[in-house]
Amino acid sequence: MKARTSYPILPWIGLIIFGYLAGSWFTESCNQQQRLKKLNCWGVGLLVGFICLRTINIYGDKPWILAGSWLNTVMSLLNITKYPPSLLFIMLTLGILSG
Repeated sequence: MKARTSYPILPWIGLIIFGYLAGSWFTESCNQQQRLKKLNCWGVGLLVGFICLRTINIYGDKPWILAGSWLNTVMSLLNITKYPPSLLFIMLTLGILSG
């Protein structure tokens, strides 16, 4: 019997493990100030990593371009793939959520 799935499970495993490990930040042993500091550091780090990877324009699904207006250029820069989940998508969404 052959199991087949069209949903990309492998990229999400890293996120599941990260979430499991970060769960200790939400226990009584870690106070709110420590938790917020860790979440903000992770968020800023992920956003900086996203900006670095995206601006060098050699990694990712589709290179961004300088378009006619600044809005089109920003939209091109943020044009990343959700399915299958790319590293850039994960960095951007988790960076915004935790920062």
